[in-house]
Amino acid sequence: MTAWVLFGWTGEAVVGCFVGGALLLAFVVWEGRQGARAMMPLALFGSRSFMGLTLLTLLLYGAPGGLSVLLPYVLIESGRYSAASAGAALLPLPVVLAGASPFLGKLAGRVGSRLLLVLGPCLVAVGSLLMLRMSAAMDYWTVALPAILVFSIGLAFAVAPLTTAVLASADPAH
Repeated sequence: MTAWVLFGWTGEAVVGCFVGGALLLAFVVWEGRQGARAMMPLALFGSRSFMGLTLLTLLLYGAPGGLSVLLPYVLIESGRYSAASAGAALLPLPVVLAGASPFLGKLAGRVGSRLLLVLGPCLVAVGSLLMLRMSAAMDYWTVALPAILVFSIGLAFAVAPLTTAVLASADPAH
């Protein structure tokens, strides 16, 4: 069922989406007129590698964004964790990223980014699938921690090589 059927054409959500879309379109037109002076020159999107890597960046970074909002909620509401305990349960994510990213960035420099950019998102997907096992009766050590660790390792595999690949795919002038 579409939004205008649920809310009507004048519903706040529908009007907000139209206004947001109009503002985004105006911004893209403005940036197009700025040419090389634009914040994000539209010519960059003519490169297939830049577009693919930008799309991968959007999808890959959307996962931790959703995780940082939803997982604490699940732990607090379903698992009856305190807010501090839910925050502590997520500590493996930044620890793994901070610890492994420098090593994996160097590895990407030696073996190239392609393998790591395939393996990393696959591990993120496996970690996300493992999180589907979470429930009110789960044990943190056997259900949540392994899922968070696999997710974190996948992000670590992808973050540094992805940044390097995106920057390398852009024209040196940009």
